[in-house]
Amino acid sequence: MGFRTGWKSLLKDAGWSLLWVPALMLPFDLAVAGVAVALGHPKDLNTLILAVQKLFIGPLGLSAGRSFPLWYGILIAVLFPLINPLLEEIHYRGYVQPRIAARTKHAWIAIGFTSIFFGLQYAAYAWAWGSVPVFVAGYLVWGIVAGVISHLQRRIATLVFAHFLVSIPVAVLPLAYILLSLLVTKTTV
Repeated sequence: MGFRTGWKSLLKDAGWSLLWVPALMLPFDLAVAGVAVALGHPKDLNTLILAVQKLFIGPLGLSAGRSFPLWYGILIAVLFPLINPLLEEIHYRGYVQPRIAARTKHAWIAIGFTSIFFGLQYAAYAWAWGSVPVFVAGYLVWGIVAGVISHLQRRIATLVFAHFLVSIPVAVLPLAYILLSLLVTKTTV
């Protein structure tokens, strides 16, 4: 994985990780926005927001949050950012990508292959069918950038930490959604 020891090395890795967050998120956000615009054909900002809500939430709306217990949201909020980045980066960038690169003698084939499967894996995270292409496109692009970073650095420790930082707000979303649906339920009853 390439974890280093010593304060100086840890600070350097933290700096690289903080650099990788926008380097990963900007292309990801552009891909997500591009696919959402292409699918939603918004006429203005308001219709874009409605199209994105429809893509990501689907027909269930806030009632989807009521189908999950509060403990589930708390569990996801705590465990997801700790486990997901570590397992995904070890699997895709630390294990599969170097082996494909070694067999094919081409890093771009390994990066492309792992990125495609990384993106397809995220289809399972979509709450609504309409958001599947958005998730796949966004995470395909994330996989490409992460693959290039791991190839150039020859280590994944900084990617694991950057992925962890990005996963925190994503992990809190289910909890916020459940709490919001509980709040809406209490105010309408």
